[in-house]
Amino acid sequence: MKTKEIDLLIGSLPGIGVSEEQQIQRLEKLEEQLQEVEKQRREAVKRKEELQNRLDELIQTVATNAKGRP
Repeated sequence: MKTKEIDLLIGSLPGIGVSEEQQIQRLEKLEEQLQEVEKQRREAVKRKEELQNRLDELIQTVATNAKGRP
């Protein structure tokens, strides 16, 4: 029983049955995907900051206008 369990675990390890070249290609593809996701994250953060600044400006405008009203 233990031998079958060990064989099953070994078979599920990443890279088993895959050549070194295939592993390198997979890593390169993952690196490209990571770079794209990081680019999207940076763009989302930039957009969030822009929206936050716009919201702050609108709040300031409303507060300023509210002070001038009786």
